[in-house]
Amino acid sequence: MLEGIRKLKDIAEIEFADIVEDVFITDVNQLRIILKDNSFIDVWYSLKLKGRIVIIGRERILMD
Repeated sequence: MLEGIRKLKDIAEIEFADIVEDVFITDVNQLRIILKDNSFIDVWYSLKLKGRIVIIGRERILMD
């Protein structure tokens, strides 16, 4: 199961390197993609329902 989230991490880092700042695996089925404009995307996929993926984007992370 962890292989799937690692593949998504690799895709984000390699294919979208021009806009991706960093990628974190936050759980066995969850990924957080930090974009260069400080916004982020959370990607989650179901461990029970094959093919079910949820993608949630946030505009900005406030940083001091």
